[in-house]
Amino acid sequence: MSLLDLLDGLPLAIAQAGAYLQNSGVGIGTYLKFYEQQWKELMESRDQSDAPLQDYPNRSVWTTWTISFNAVQEKNQAAANLLLLWAFLDNRDLWYGLFASACSMSTVAARRLPEWIGDIASNELQFTQAIQILRNYSLIEDIEDLASYATHPVVHRWAYHFHGKNSTEELAQLAVIIIGLAVSDSSSRDYSIMQRRLLPHAQACSRWVLSGEMERTARSHGTDEVDFDKAKEKATVLVAINLLGLLFADQDKLTEAEKMYERALKGYENAIGLKNVGTYRPALNTMWNRGNLYVKQGELTQAREAYLRTLIGFQIILGPSSDQCQEIMAALESLNLSSGKTRCVANLLTRALITRAGTNNSGGPPMGVEAPKIAHVEITKKPKLSTRRFIHKLFR
Repeated sequence: MSLLDLLDGLPLAIAQAGAYLQNSGVGIGTYLKFYEQQWKELMESRDQSDAPLQDYPNRSVWTTWTISFNAVQEKNQAAANLLLLWAFLDNRDLWYGLFASACSMSTVAARRLPEWIGDIASNELQFTQAIQILRNYSLIEDIEDLASYATHPVVHRWAYHFHGKNSTEELAQLAVIIIGLAVSDSSSRDYSIMQRRLLPHAQACSRWVLSGEMERTARSHGTDEVDFDKAKEKATVLVAINLLGLLFADQDKLTEAEKMYERALKGYENAIGLKNVGTYRPALNTMWNRGNLYVKQGELTQAREAYLRTLIGFQIILGPSSDQCQEIMAALESLNLSSGKTRCVANLLTRALITRAGTNNSGGPPMGVEAPKIAHVEITKKPKLSTRRFIHKLFR
């Protein structure tokens, strides 16, 4: 049987086989042997029920790509791993700056990315060499106008299925960290252009955030040092999810933004406990963002509640005169709440929160943070009144 017959005349399979023959230097006879061997292994060892490419006869495309991928692995393992990591991002528009930005923004990213893709993450020459190898085997293509790269959607599906379930959590977390940390400040250069480029990647990442793919092996067992590293990784992932929410909100994807904020806050609650979230700064930042989102959605009552919760937390950990408290106070006042009532409500809630939270074993305020010097106020009428209901009562 000729090679064309074996590949069923499929353009994708033919192009892949041609790229391999050109770069490997082997003859057609040798390639046919590789093909038969790889096809047999595919049929015997892999679960076919959820495999992609079901619509391609005899899995010819799968087989040719597997042969090429194995060749890439032999030449450059990091390049092969880059293709698998790419399966957790959007298949279009990948560029070096995504990885460099993540490594510069986070020590967790700077440590974890090289564990998977080596120096590709921090060395543009290594990145370019890895891209060249993948391009030589027709696994990716250039996007000239953007100086970036894309994979064919079918290659993208193949890579996701090929990576194996054991690395799903790690790759999903890395994808979220990369894209979340790439979300820049609104004052940065080319902010709007960058946000639009990141949006498809953020949409891909949101699937992993909401599906729970990142949680399957989240608990660690071992030394305190390992547990500390895991805690830092968890915190970085939650910060990245919050930043994805900012990106969605900026692009008017308000439903998606709300889901990211909710997921981040739920993660903080699971990590440090519900009672501590209100005085944990990263969680407060997410609450603040959610308040801004409610304003965009026209949910002004919910916006006030979110702002007040955030204000209380920042008053406790930074003091009422901090820049954060002043900004939130201004946001509250813009919601048609008079300045005097805003301050009165905020102070009353802060006192009530500290009273209900009590003290820790050493007699200090919750989480070891020095509380503002305010009067001690007891809530005697309804001691178990929730903060949410308490806020509603104040605004009635």
